[in-house]
Amino acid sequence: MFASNTDPEMPLVWQAPKNVRLVFVIRTQLSEEEEGTEISTNYLIAFNDEKNGFRLPLPNLHDDCMVCMGDFNHSHKTAGECVTASLEQFNKSKWNADLMRTVEKSQKFFRFHPTNENFETLPIKAADWTLLCDKVSTAIMERVVL
Repeated sequence: MFASNTDPEMPLVWQAPKNVRLVFVIRTQLSEEEEGTEISTNYLIAFNDEKNGFRLPLPNLHDDCMVCMGDFNHSHKTAGECVTASLEQFNKSKWNADLMRTVEKSQKFFRFHPTNENFETLPIKAADWTLLCDKVSTAIMERVVL
């Protein structure tokens, strides 16, 4: 959703290459107001083979790889329900250009070819995919086990 509400929507499923390791982090905490758990933040981080972290050339990602998730219910009874809610929100959310940095890098990173029934993922158009991303190091990455 980058230009208008009348633009056609084409849901694309991007298949990450084997050397791009994606981690979706769901940070939860016990709710102070109600019994249960709440989602505090979500992150999407790409790791290379050397386990260095990178911010993908995508909109809706802050500098620290925190995902702008939009409005949804952050409070749930269990941590498992928080995981389900975060993944559902991530999958159904419409992306916008609020945090977009460079369209050129994104177009080289995420490429598709139409087929008769859907779209197939094309290889990243760069010898080293990390050159299309920003290298990051955030406190949440200390908790990621690869």
